[in-house]
Amino acid sequence: MSSVYKAEHASYVRSVSGGRSNGSDDRYNEEKMDLFNNEDFIPIFIDMYRELPCLWQVNHPFYNNKPNRKAALH
Repeated sequence: MSSVYKAEHASYVRSVSGGRSNGSDDRYNEEKMDLFNNEDFIPIFIDMYRELPCLWQVNHPFYNNKPNRKAALH
């Protein structure tokens, strides 16, 4: 089961999956959370996001163009 809520509700995911968990999911989620807890992450993320106005500026010509928005994320 893949879910956005996996990190917050790991015990729920385990109960839904019948208790089958090898622990790797927990380690993966901890590594992802460590990234967000890094004090440098948010300012860097905001600066990078500002460089891609097609993702946030509603008057941008590519704002409503999904393929261009996806390309900007890659």
